[in-house]
Amino acid sequence: MTGQRKAYIVGAIVLFITALFSKGYHHFDEHFQILEFASLKLSIAKQSDMPWEYFYKMRSAAQPAMVIIIYRFFNLFSPPDPFIVATLTRILSALISFLGIALALKTFLPQIQNPRLKQIMILLSFFTWFIVYNNVRFSSENWSGNLFLIGLCISLSKTENKWKRFFFAGCLMGLSFIFRFQSALLIFGFLVWMTFIQKERISNITQLCLGIFLSAITGFLIDRWFYGEWTFTAWNYLNENIIHNTRAAGFGIQPWYYYVTEVFSNSLPPFSIIYILAVVLFFFFYPKHIVTFILFPFLFVHIIIGHKELRFLFPIMCYLPVMIVMVAEEAKRRWQLPKLLLPSTQIFVFAFWITNVVLLLVVIFRPADSLNPLYEKLYHQYKEPAILYYVNDNPYHRVLDIHFYKRPELELLQTTSIDSIKPEHNKKILFFTTQYINPGNNRWHIVYSRMPAWVRKFDFNNWQERSNPANLYELKTD
Repeated sequence: MTGQRKAYIVGAIVLFITALFSKGYHHFDEHFQILEFASLKLSIAKQSDMPWEYFYKMRSAAQPAMVIIIYRFFNLFSPPDPFIVATLTRILSALISFLGIALALKTFLPQIQNPRLKQIMILLSFFTWFIVYNNVRFSSENWSGNLFLIGLCISLSKTENKWKRFFFAGCLMGLSFIFRFQSALLIFGFLVWMTFIQKERISNITQLCLGIFLSAITGFLIDRWFYGEWTFTAWNYLNENIIHNTRAAGFGIQPWYYYVTEVFSNSLPPFSIIYILAVVLFFFFYPKHIVTFILFPFLFVHIIIGHKELRFLFPIMCYLPVMIVMVAEEAKRRWQLPKLLLPSTQIFVFAFWITNVVLLLVVIFRPADSLNPLYEKLYHQYKEPAILYYVNDNPYHRVLDIHFYKRPELELLQTTSIDSIKPEHNKKILFFTTQYINPGNNRWHIVYSRMPAWVRKFDFNNWQERSNPANLYELKTD
């Protein structure tokens, strides 16, 4: 078995395990604009529970529709488990990401001459810690980015039937648009490259545009079904966030250099400088490369728009391995590294891989949302009527109320203190807190904690009283 094939197999296993363990969401939109949107059609939530984007009809219903299809499929056999449904969406995300990586390697590896750099590109594609983390997210950023990448690679393939190739690629790019409207910038850059650099035949560009249009119409029909009326969600999004600039700007305005500082601080300095330099130098070294043409408009528009979030760049992180390796090869050809710097460079690279492996292990096994295991515990262990009390921190309120993971039999009540809670007939009594309860209080026993049980055994100098893990207690019954 070749080293490349081993990397593919291990990469697939890593993605699958991460999909199983990386429970929850990275950003609120990943949950509330997909799973909670689906909850509305599944009669789990009400219209009044929806985020404000629902009432402005500015979010595509494509991904919520996928959740609804999965949920109703399971419902044919037994009451669906929302955690299994969510896990399946992450597995599907891992599959689409693996396909994107495989096609990207097939497309761009031949452009690399150095065999060692080819191996590095494969390793970076499959095992960069933040790429793996994003690749299992059932988010608009991940699905839009990977669908566009797959369409791009198909359009660049050498199959004989160009009509089918460009039409199918256009359908995928159109899907990337309805999943996340900002991918229109990627599509624009690609069309410019095809027209002026590749000088592609007009008939092929027409087929591509036809595929994009067909997917856009499909998204239009899905939105009609979901919202109950004809609406153009892409225009609504543009109108509210860009033209009127009333909604997105309300979440804050950031300076033009925001993405540079955020990438540097969030992707672990000093190694993060690699990613920033790779993008800048790639544009400098390869001004006519297809990656430059699709990424430059995307980055430029995101830089000049006032409201910025690092996750807005997630759809393009899959191109980082390509840019890093191609820049390294071109820089080595143009510039001769002084021999005195070689040992330092080798140490830096070695430290990078060690750090990446450590962070990758954390990403693989750690939930994306720390409270998701609590929801799972409550859902599976307390199927009968129960009351969950809390003082200040309602665990199911995360900007908005979470319904998708909550049983209707679970009642949430706020209380002034744990001492005021009384037992009730035929109902389990639970208490959630981020504070520590002394084990000497024999009315309660702990049933869940973010802090592992073996750690709780070592309470030196009562340090646990000064910690604030999420704890769930159950009232003892006689």
